[in-house]
Amino acid sequence: MINQLFKKEPDREIILDLINAFGYQNINQIDQPFNKSDLEKRKTIDKIQKLKSKLEKYYIPCKAKNYLNKKLTIKSILTILRQFIKSEGYFLNYWESYVDGVKITYYQIKEDETVKKNKTYVVSFS
Repeated sequence: MINQLFKKEPDREIILDLINAFGYQNINQIDQPFNKSDLEKRKTIDKIQKLKSKLEKYYIPCKAKNYLNKKLTIKSILTILRQFIKSEGYFLNYWESYVDGVKITYYQIKEDETVKKNKTYVVSFS
């Protein structure tokens, strides 16, 4: 167990599978925000449903039961995305906007500047 959610560190492949399910090709090229209606049009819930068995390999059993064995909703798949991209140093930014009197929440994946990625440091003693 590496933390309170995952029994093994999510690798780049599963994160790319998740990103593809949300309709994007690459995590580094996501600058276009999306909203819940975009996810419904892209049938993201159905795509995440197909990834369930792969995702279960990463969650500890009680968390897999909480997040994957219940009926998937837009809210739950956004939570799953948020948890997985956090391990790669990204976060899910959101803001609300009113369009024609209707509140719409927009989401965008952003790089977390506070997280230090795997960098190599050389320490020399002279």
